[in-house]
Order: sequence, then C-alpha cells, then structure tokens
Amino acid sequence: MFREQIRKYYLDLRKKNYEKLLVNKNQAILEQVVKYLILHPWLNKIAIYYSHNFEVDTINIIKYLLRKKYEVYLPKIVDDKNKIMKFVKINTIDFAYETKFNIKQPIDDKYIDPLLLDVIFVPLVSFDKRKNRLGYGYGYYDRFLKLTYAKKIGLAFQIQKHYHISNNEYDISLDLVITENGVN
Repeated sequence: MFREQIRKYYLDLRKKNYEKLLVNKNQAILEQVVKYLILHPWLNKIAIYYSHNFEVDTINIIKYLLRKKYEVYLPKIVDDKNKIMKFVKINTIDFAYETKFNIKQPIDDKYIDPLLLDVIFVPLVSFDKRKNRLGYGYGYYDRFLKLTYAKKIGLAFQIQKHYHISNNEYDISLDLVITENGVN
C-alpha cells in the first residue's frame, strides 16, 4: 500500500468506528497517559494538539494536565507557505483561539523554545511497531520535531496500527505510541 492509500484507509476506518471508539477507548487512553506521566514526574512542559477529525480526544487530557498544573502548549501555524508551526502556552481550556484547517489554535504569539519542551503528544493517522508515524501529509509536525529533544509520543487507537509504514527522508519516528491497550 502506498502512503496515500494507507492514509485514506485509516482516516476512513477511524471515522467509521468513532462512535464505538468514543465509548471507552478515549477514557482508556487518558488513563494510559496519566499512568505514563505519573511514572515520569520530571516531564512538566507538555505540548499537545487540540483534537479534531475523529482523533483521540485530547480535550480531557488537556483538562487533566491543566488541573495538575503542568505547563500545557498547543500548536499554532505561523507560516502556511513554509509549513511552520510553533507552540503557545495555555492556562485554561477556554483559551482565546482562532481556527485554521478547522483546528482551534491559540491567538497568543508567545512561543516556547522547542528545546524547552519535555514531551510532545503527536497526532497521527497510522503507526507501526517500529513507531513510524503516518500523519496527514502536510509536514508541520515533522518540521517541528526536528527542532526539539522532547519525548515524541503518538496518541492513537489500536485499530490505527499498520504492519509497516515506510519512512521518507523527512519523517521523524516517535519514541512511543499510547493506545487504549497501553504503551507501544
């Protein structure tokens, strides 16, 4: 399967099964994230995305992080042409936002230095056992991930796991993937 075929297959699969996934899989992923963070108490500056398009629900994860006083950062696209994204600190789930690509992103422009982040939760369409990630194909995250030493963690449903995803020269592999079944 080519990357575009894999992408379409898993986007369709996620959309078709989302109601079933919502029932308890999002809660199980939240519990796995909490468990991971408890086991790694030195992780404090956390970049995460605001979920959309039938992704793992990150809103409850963000609420948890804010409630537990983690520093939480959301992505903001700052240059569409060059596919550049930076992260902005939020202090509440009710942050002031604008919408790009149907994604909520902070209006603020006080960006964190990528080298200061401890962990970045990364959206994905599919992943494999080697922690290769297939994203949406725009390259925003791969460009950003090259700038940071933060732990790179994908959030996914187990049904998004593919047997093999070939990387190209621009792709950045993840350090781990958290699903409802645990840490991969």
